[in-house]
Amino acid sequence: MPWLDVDPAHPFSLANLPYGSFTTDATPRVGVAVGEHVLDLGAAAAARLPGHADLFASGTLDGLLAAGPTAWAEVRSAVTAWLSGDAAVPLVPAADVATSPFLSSTPP
Repeated sequence: MPWLDVDPAHPFSLANLPYGSFTTDATPRVGVAVGEHVLDLGAAAAARLPGHADLFASGTLDGLLAAGPTAWAEVRSAVTAWLSGDAAVPLVPAADVATSPFLSSTPP
């Protein structure tokens, strides 16, 4: 049974996991919106996908985008597995972060 319960009709369900930058302080981080939360992709990748952790070190999507389609597919597959698997990953409530418009569930 998956640990995360997100309504499939939510704009950021497991079928639609947008990447973006966010902050909880002055440091930008790369995240993935899921439901009403944000997965800190840099922290999660450091622990669970160390071969790709450097892609998120800058706090921007530049590293991931430059890595190309193979890396994109590997990261997307890992994120989906983390969020739909049995072991929880730490999420930050979306209400507690400042996000770019790409992680906002409401139009600007």
